[in-house]
Amino acid sequence: MTLSGTVGQTNLDAITIIEKAIRKCGKPPSICDSETLYDATTELFNLTQALINDGIPLWTIQKNILGIHTNQSVVDMPVGTVDMINALCRTNNLPGGGVATSSAGGTAANAFDQNLATACTQTSANGYISYNFLSPVVITTVGLLPNSTGTLNPTYEKSSDGVNWTTAISPSSAASSFTAGTWYWQDVPEDSVNYNSSAQYFRIRETSGGTLNVTELVFGTAPYALPMSRQNRDDYQMLPNKGSLGRPLQYWFDRQLTPRMWVWQVPNMEFYTIEAWTRRQIMDIGSLTNTIEFPARWNDDIITELASRLCLLPGLNCDNNRIQILQKLAAGTALRAWTEERDNSPFYISPEIRGYTR
Repeated sequence: MTLSGTVGQTNLDAITIIEKAIRKCGKPPSICDSETLYDATTELFNLTQALINDGIPLWTIQKNILGIHTNQSVVDMPVGTVDMINALCRTNNLPGGGVATSSAGGTAANAFDQNLATACTQTSANGYISYNFLSPVVITTVGLLPNSTGTLNPTYEKSSDGVNWTTAISPSSAASSFTAGTWYWQDVPEDSVNYNSSAQYFRIRETSGGTLNVTELVFGTAPYALPMSRQNRDDYQMLPNKGSLGRPLQYWFDRQLTPRMWVWQVPNMEFYTIEAWTRRQIMDIGSLTNTIEFPARWNDDIITELASRLCLLPGLNCDNNRIQILQKLAAGTALRAWTEERDNSPFYISPEIRGYTR
């Protein structure tokens, strides 16, 4: 018996899924004209987006580190956010007592002085701003508050001697636009081989020809996080003083076209962050040659559910018997897929029993 010797190496692109679904409709893919292919692509997109209404596809859960300014009560969520799973307010440990250095001009200490009126403005491209903590520390969180709007692609690096550097957070595949006055926070990836390892030096270095102009940099050790309680719309609207200042420990998740968090209390300082665990939409289809974002355990369901939708298209002319069979099959494959969409972790139910008076 000869086995392939590979696992998880078979990925289905959009056109393959559509062709297999059309075959389940009893039709050869060759019958597809441009209109039918367009309808099929639209149905595949609608199907993948509708999954989020049936449950929580585990692969769409993501961690977001959101910056929030002093006196800011509303935080826009990342594009594609569907709902909040949970949130924590983090107090970040700010660097202090060390020595800041800039490789390309500007006053490096301004990037670490916790003063939003000053900045380290470098004068040449691809420079770095580093911080010597004087003794080894473990950096887990970085924050960047640009002083100007522009295109950057920074990398974050650490060193034990200030000479040999190791990447802590890799640059993106392409440069991105950074907006002045907007916080950009990241955690050092927990799956990195260098996670939780200490170093005396830490720096930000530009890699794509941009020039660093930084109001504040945070190279923070493990932040202190407290859970935030979720409110409903009425709870938030009935607050007697929505502008009360303090540490944000409650929020209302406002599900607009661009979902928002309304936090309470309103931040009384600049360096809080919100660790938001959200579920998002499944990635767009894009090109028909792109792989669709779902795991292989969903292949059967996606193809069958798509077939149950395509069989209703007038261009395929499916008979009623096949339509009914496909719809029944789709219900079964969906049940199996959702039944397995779990992490198998234990859970505990603790009834809240208390005394009461009449």
